[in-house]
Amino acid sequence: MIDIRVTIEDEKAVICIKDSGTPFDMKKAKEDHTKKIGFGLKLIHAMADEISYYRLYDTNTTILRV
Repeated sequence: MIDIRVTIEDEKAVICIKDSGTPFDMKKAKEDHTKKIGFGLKLIHAMADEISYYRLYDTNTTILRV
């Protein structure tokens, strides 16, 4: 299951992505520079003003404010 919703709040796009995939540790991924993964994460960090992530009831939720 993947659910993507986009809203506008205070003249910013708010993108909410929910999925039932494997939990993701964003802090660990940012710290691991030895692997050739995470380039998408670097791009997201460069584009977004704010990023939040949490997991609740087996669902990952990532919120981007751009």
